Amino acid sequence: MSLNTVDPYTPEEAVFECLACQNRIVSEEYVGPCPECGGETKNIAVARE
Repeated sequence: MSLNTVDPYTPEEAVFECLACQNRIVSEEYVGPCPECGGETKNIAVARE
């Protein structure tokens, strides 16, 4: 993700992001592996280190 882009995340959505390909999925529950590449997904509402 470029530093000049705006992150479209809003707190009203549950958004999961793939750690490998940065694909984002909106879902009310955990989505499991990324449907695009099979990589691990994380809920981006949770603080990342």
